[in-house]
Amino acid sequence: MVIIDSARKHGISDVDIAYVYEFPLNSIVTQEEPIIVMLFGFDTIGRSLEIAYITNDEGEDIVIHAMKIRPSYNRYLYDRKGSV
Repeated sequence: MVIIDSARKHGISDVDIAYVYEFPLNSIVTQEEPIIVMLFGFDTIGRSLEIAYITNDEGEDIVIHAMKIRPSYNRYLYDRKGSV
Protein backbone atom coordinates (compact mmCIF):
# COMPACT_ATOMS: atom_id res chain seq x y z
CA MET A 1 0.00 0.00 0.00
CA VAL A 2 1.20 3.48 -0.95
CA ILE A 3 -0.32 6.68 0.43
CA ILE A 4 -0.21 9.65 -1.93
CA ASP A 5 -0.43 13.33 -0.98
CA SER A 6 -4.12 13.70 -1.87
CA ALA A 7 -4.94 11.22 0.92
CA ARG A 8 -3.27 13.55 3.44
CA LYS A 9 -5.36 16.58 2.43
CA HIS A 10 -7.67 16.31 5.47
CA GLY A 11 -4.89 15.83 8.02
CA ILE A 12 -5.26 12.08 8.60
CA SER A 13 -1.90 10.54 9.54
CA ASP A 14 -0.30 7.72 7.58
CA VAL A 15 -0.52 5.51 10.68
CA ASP A 16 -4.29 6.02 10.92
CA ILE A 17 -4.77 5.51 7.19
CA ALA A 18 -2.80 2.27 7.38
CA TYR A 19 -4.83 1.10 10.38
CA VAL A 20 -8.16 1.50 8.55
CA TYR A 21 -6.63 -0.08 5.45
CA GLU A 22 -5.53 -3.12 7.47
CA PHE A 23 -8.63 -3.39 9.69
CA PRO A 24 -11.68 -2.05 7.82
CA LEU A 25 -15.15 -2.73 9.14
CA ASN A 26 -16.66 -2.50 5.67
CA SER A 27 -15.86 -1.68 2.07
CA ILE A 28 -17.70 -0.75 -1.10
CA VAL A 29 -16.77 -0.19 -4.74
CA THR A 30 -17.77 3.35 -5.69
CA GLN A 31 -16.49 3.49 -9.25
CA GLU A 32 -15.85 0.83 -11.86
CA GLU A 33 -13.21 2.31 -14.17
CA PRO A 34 -10.82 2.74 -12.58
CA ILE A 35 -12.12 0.69 -9.68
CA ILE A 36 -12.19 2.81 -6.52
CA VAL A 37 -12.68 0.96 -3.25
CA MET A 38 -13.87 2.81 -0.15
CA LEU A 39 -12.96 1.40 3.26
CA PHE A 40 -14.68 2.38 6.49
CA GLY A 41 -13.40 1.89 10.00
CA PHE A 42 -11.92 3.40 13.13
CA ASP A 43 -8.40 4.77 13.47
CA THR A 44 -5.96 4.22 16.34
CA ILE A 45 -7.81 6.68 18.60
CA GLY A 46 -11.35 5.65 17.67
CA ARG A 47 -12.26 8.25 15.04
CA SER A 48 -14.46 6.91 12.26
CA LEU A 49 -12.72 7.31 8.91
CA GLU A 50 -13.29 6.68 5.24
CA ILE A 51 -10.41 5.93 2.91
CA ALA A 52 -10.36 5.25 -0.81
CA TYR A 53 -7.83 3.41 -2.91
CA ILE A 54 -7.20 2.28 -6.45
CA THR A 55 -5.04 -0.64 -7.56
CA ASN A 56 -2.36 0.07 -10.15
CA ASP A 57 -1.34 -2.24 -13.02
CA GLU A 58 1.29 -3.90 -10.80
CA GLY A 59 -1.36 -4.84 -8.23
CA GLU A 60 -0.28 -2.25 -5.66
CA ASP A 61 -3.01 -0.41 -3.74
CA ILE A 62 -2.70 3.38 -3.86
CA VAL A 63 -4.59 5.28 -1.14
CA ILE A 64 -5.95 8.43 -2.77
CA HIS A 65 -8.39 9.75 -0.11
CA ALA A 66 -8.77 9.77 3.67
CA MET A 67 -10.99 11.82 5.95
CA LYS A 68 -13.37 11.71 8.88
CA ILE A 69 -16.36 9.71 7.71
CA ARG A 70 -19.17 11.71 6.12
CA PRO A 71 -22.70 11.21 7.48
CA SER A 72 -23.86 9.55 4.26
CA TYR A 73 -21.35 6.72 4.87
CA ASN A 74 -22.00 6.17 8.60
CA ARG A 75 -24.20 3.16 7.88
CA TYR A 76 -21.17 1.26 6.56
CA LEU A 77 -19.63 1.24 10.02
CA TYR A 78 -22.46 -1.00 11.23
CA ASP A 79 -23.85 -2.74 8.13
CA ARG A 80 -21.22 -5.19 6.92
CA LYS A 81 -23.18 -6.58 3.96
CA GLY A 82 -21.24 -4.49 1.44
CA SER A 83 -17.78 -5.84 2.23
CA VAL A 84 -15.51 -6.50 -0.73
